[in-house]
This record gives sequence, structure tokens and C-alpha cells, in this order.
Amino acid sequence: MEKKSEKIGVIVGAGAGRRLVDIFKKFLFNLAQKHGVEISFVEGLGPQGRPYHSYQSLEKKTRGDSEQFKKISRIEAEHLEETVKRWQSEGVRTVFRTAINAESLYLFRQWVKAVKEFSLNTLHGRRILFVRDQAEGFYANTAYHVDEDAGEIRFEGKFTKAHQQQVMDYAVRRAREKFPGQPFQKWAIYKHHLFGDALQEWVREIDNDVKVYQPDTGLTELQKFLDPPNRKLGPENLLVV
Repeated sequence: MEKKSEKIGVIVGAGAGRRLVDIFKKFLFNLAQKHGVEISFVEGLGPQGRPYHSYQSLEKKTRGDSEQFKKISRIEAEHLEETVKRWQSEGVRTVFRTAINAESLYLFRQWVKAVKEFSLNTLHGRRILFVRDQAEGFYANTAYHVDEDAGEIRFEGKFTKAHQQQVMDYAVRRAREKFPGQPFQKWAIYKHHLFGDALQEWVREIDNDVKVYQPDTGLTELQKFLDPPNRKLGPENLLVV
């Protein structure tokens, strides 16, 4: 809460969503009040003015019809995209979301080229910025078809160097804002061995200073980074994509 007034968007999902939203709003209102920040809330409901489906509610509604499940997921993703883009034009920069159907959520993230970010200060004074790449949707697909008779799923999706470039540019820009005038290491943690190692090559072509790790190796290196500074570790701060 860097400003004295904030407008918070709230996405309401099915199930326990309504109760969680009410708890969140009460908690955040009281927290903001203690810090002298005025906040207001705008709520977003799904199509027809009802909460967005959770997985359980959509499964119950479609009763095993995969085509209907896909259709409703896309409708809700489109509605969510329209809502968040409208909010952005109205000055909303923070959105709280309760659980909604994952397929709709992944499509939404793919369409808006989404990332998540958070930062932390370590016990030894180092600072870390995490930028979680969701721009490709990852679990979303351009198209898929469930063949019940054959018992198979056919799907297609894509990863692009252009999206990778956008994510890396954004992450580096945010790191420079978080660590003004300070050096920082740059890591990219991906399952980069997939797709003929193309992801690793793209990252290196975009920025040759980035260290590319598989998730398990990246976790080990992060543990080393968090160790007491009893050996030379390079720049004090760290960007992890």
C-alpha cells in the first residue's frame, strides 16, 4: 500500500468464495485503516451475475460433458478478461481472487500475458524478487478435443520467444525498480530441457547474463543463496523468473 488510497478488485468464485471475500475485505479494511490508507472495493461476478464456477460447481453442472465444460470455461475466461481490463482502466491495480475453475483461470492468464510477482528480504540482508511467468498459460491449450470413444485427448498449444522476451524485459525492469542502483543476479528457472532445449536457448539469446536452472537445481542454488554470507556469492540481490 504505497498510496493513500487504493481501489481493490475482488473476483468472487463459487463454493466458499463469498465467505472468503467477506473475510478478506474486513481484514484488509482494518489493516489499511491502521496505516492511514483509504480503500474501496469493486466486486466481479461471472456471467449472469453469479459467482465464477469452481471446478466442483462446473463439474456438477456439466455432468461429464467435456465439450460443455470447455465451452463454459472459455465463456468465463472471456468474461474475466473483460472485467479485469475494465478495472485496469478504472485504476484498479490489485485483485484478490477466490478459487475459480482452473481451466478458465489458465486461459485468462494466457490471454492477458499474466505474471505474478513478490519480493522478500532475507535474514542476511539480501533481497529477492520472484516473477512467476504465466504468460503462456502453461496448462491452457490453443485447442483440445476429448474423444470419448477412443479414450484419448488431442490438444495443441504454443510457446513463443516473443512472450519469453516480454516476461524477461518486465522482470528486469521491475528488478531495477526494486533494487535501484544496486547489482543483482538474474536466474530463470524452467523445465527448459523440454522442447529440444529451445526454452533455455531463447533465454540465453535474450540475455546471456541469465543463469538457467531446472527447478530442482534452482531450489538447491536458492538454498545456497540464503546461507549466511560466509563466502563470495556475487551481487547481493537476486531476480528469479
